Amino acid sequence: MSYPNPWKLAAVCLAAASAYLWIANRRTAAEDLAFVPLTSGAALTASPAISADGQLAAYASDRDARNLELYVQPIPSGMPVRLTRTPEDESEPAFSPDSGSLAFRSEKGGGGIYVMPARGGDAKLLAQGGRDPRYSPDGKWIAYWDQDAAWVIPSNGGTARKIFATPGARHPIWSPDGALVLAQANNEFVVGAVGVAPAPAGIPGRLQADSPQWTAGGLFFVERTGWVRNIWRIPLDARGRATAAAMRVTSGPESIGDVAVSRDGRILFTAGSQNFQVWGLPLDANTGKPAGVPQRLTDGAATLEHPAISADGRLLLYDAQRYGLQQLFLRDLASGEERVAAAKPAGVSGGQFLRGGRIIYGSGGDVYVTGESRKLAAGGRPLAVDRKEEIALVRSPSSLDALNLKSLERVPLLRAAISQAAFSPDDRWIAFSTGGRIYRAPNRGLQEIPRSEWLPVAAGDKPRFSPDGSLLYFVADGGIHAVRLATPGEPFSVWEPREPRLSLAAVNPAALELGIARDKLVVLLAESNFNLWMADRP
Repeated sequence: MSYPNPWKLAAVCLAAASAYLWIANRRTAAEDLAFVPLTSGAALTASPAISADGQLAAYASDRDARNLELYVQPIPSGMPVRLTRTPEDESEPAFSPDSGSLAFRSEKGGGGIYVMPARGGDAKLLAQGGRDPRYSPDGKWIAYWDQDAAWVIPSNGGTARKIFATPGARHPIWSPDGALVLAQANNEFVVGAVGVAPAPAGIPGRLQADSPQWTAGGLFFVERTGWVRNIWRIPLDARGRATAAAMRVTSGPESIGDVAVSRDGRILFTAGSQNFQVWGLPLDANTGKPAGVPQRLTDGAATLEHPAISADGRLLLYDAQRYGLQQLFLRDLASGEERVAAAKPAGVSGGQFLRGGRIIYGSGGDVYVTGESRKLAAGGRPLAVDRKEEIALVRSPSSLDALNLKSLERVPLLRAAISQAAFSPDDRWIAFSTGGRIYRAPNRGLQEIPRSEWLPVAAGDKPRFSPDGSLLYFVADGGIHAVRLATPGEPFSVWEPREPRLSLAAVNPAALELGIARDKLVVLLAESNFNLWMADRP
């Protein structure tokens, strides 16, 4: 493998920065493409891949089994051939450049990357624990990631090496010439050669880019707008500089799952409907051990957001848009009875339980409490309330504020864009997430907490303490994890939704919340029904 010299790498990074300035200010309408369905019906189709010559598609589907199996199918027409027959899920296929081999993720034996002939045959383990394999353009290497880092390994087997020393790198993809690798790390894109310290790629942070594909036609990715996901493309020249605005490739009410692009620009993608409901997992919350099977706790066609659970696990709170109005609903999980807890013309979101049946919530960007007509605070959304119900944590665009619920005094607590925050059960600590990482810091009441007191915990979002304060739960990499705080170590997995149609990663991060009660956790999941489509220029 050849590596670029530092001047070339610097040129690429400067070009990417120029792309940022261009992209951040200009976007265009959907491209003129012809769309052809390649699969249909009720079966789920996911994880599309396309051969370099655009003649073969590979994908995962549950059409013949209860789990995901791999299929290959000629393009634009032809019968699919089933490649795998195992009780475990197989997904994330990737063709070798000559279309002769297929690398993929299997959940067999704890999960890892396997390689098999693209037309069928025996599969062999290549990288234990690996995810999302991508062949280099010359076919000699496969890039992938695991819980620790992004890696590269010879495609015929051998010793893996880290692509970047940057911790937490995810979803590595090769440049069209194979000289550089682009990856996501700490909530941003970084780019560099294998073994060379990467630089920020200059892709706007506001682009929540999923399923990235770096081709000669530019950077393709899937981005969410509200509840709908579409494919976008940033045209780049040979040096990685933007030559036009970011262009929307698809538009419409259906959501896009993943995208794959061939060498000549033929596009495969999955698209269909998604239903967002609250699911619960029985568990011993102080140990993080599941105590039963996951269950869906809500139903209906409405899209739900911001679930919260009472400490005893009996009451569920969430907001949903019904009859054109975003309202706050309270559900008794024992009886199934549901009622409107709060409704305002400006809409309601993000409720938190208080004593005496009261609820603190946001509406129109302001803070209210049920049973009171007064506005507690102008601007912000309540994220948590301490045990004494004296202080509420209120999120503002550039800070996390502490709001005294009696005097209504409000002061900046953390000067950063905070995604979520929580008090420990004894109120001594505050856990919070910013920039894709979770921290905890001592609770200072109405005093600002300096960055010097921020203690890093893990990469992730939506932190929540266990009832006894010994664990900190959080969301990361499409699953729910926890870390022990008394003896800090590696996080452990609590629940990664394994049902083929269920996904945590597909939920809008702005609507996602994690709730922890003594006997269960609750979280918003997406239930998907996707089929495979092809987009080509007419």
